[in-house]
Amino acid sequence: MPASGASVLCVDDDRDIAEIVQAVLEDEGYPVSCIYTNEYEALARAVGRLEPDCILLDGSSPTAFNAWQQAAAMATRRRRVPVVMFTGHTKDLAEARANTSDRAIAADFAAILEKPFHLDALLEAVATATGRSVPFDRSDAGEKARTR
Repeated sequence: MPASGASVLCVDDDRDIAEIVQAVLEDEGYPVSCIYTNEYEALARAVGRLEPDCILLDGSSPTAFNAWQQAAAMATRRRRVPVVMFTGHTKDLAEARANTSDRAIAADFAAILEKPFHLDALLEAVATATGRSVPFDRSDAGEKARTR
């Protein structure tokens, strides 16, 4: 069962995959939002609006924005958002898992999920990522601190 209220943002330009992921995670109790574009601006707007507890970030699209840079941006936010890279690119999987290149270290992926993936692996990756998340403070005091 997910951490209380842990939310997920799924970013994949393949709507079918995103909707399957959404259905599986919602069935497990995660609130899930999806965006179906690999544009950084769309990701940044969605993260700012939703403040998810983790992001599933597709690294497989041939037109994809640089998933490595986007993950690094999420890792350096004031409230960092853990990222799960999911991709079918063998080289990217090996590099991310080795976690020795500059871009892998900067991306600080919470988990790496190989496409195609087993549903248990998806759930494990999301649990790992949401477990690294600091809940977003939606209280009046939290809002005042953010606007200061």
